[in-house]
Amino acid sequence: MVSTESTGHSSSPTIALDGSGNVHIAWTDYTDYSGSGTDHDIFYKKLRSSPLNLSIIINNGDASTDSTLVNLTLSADGATEMCFRNGTTGAWTDWEPYATAKQLYLEGSTNNMEYSICVKFRIAAGETSPICDSILYLALPFAIIIAIIAAIAGGGLAVSITIILLIRKRRRKVQ
Repeated sequence: MVSTESTGHSSSPTIALDGSGNVHIAWTDYTDYSGSGTDHDIFYKKLRSSPLNLSIIINNGDASTDSTLVNLTLSADGATEMCFRNGTTGAWTDWEPYATAKQLYLEGSTNNMEYSICVKFRIAAGETSPICDSILYLALPFAIIIAIIAAIAGGGLAVSITIILLIRKRRRKVQ
């Protein structure tokens, strides 16, 4: 069903597809829509090809984590389903109902390694391109890593400050 407003005898449908894959439908109908009478009225609907305003955020945007279990915050206007890929290559999970939150395990547990999680969203008419977010996995807390590196480097303050800045730097790809 395209329209719940058009309840009379419909005729002369026209269907067009735009460059973004959206479907446009126009038709005439004898429905007495909003008191307009039972003469021919023109109806129009646009069906989006995929969800809009996509985002994925790992652990509330934290730069790093010491756990392989992470929390995802998701957003996709109009989405009905989603699927995930751990890393930028590999297999996608099965489609599952859309939700704004999800927990996933990182694809590995190598200390001081950046891991990515990608998501695709879809509606009946189509799916989105993948979007990804990344987080640095640090099995040891910041203070311990800084203390170890500072001890190895002779305890210089400049080394500690540089390490803190590098750890807090974060790359994020949101398309």
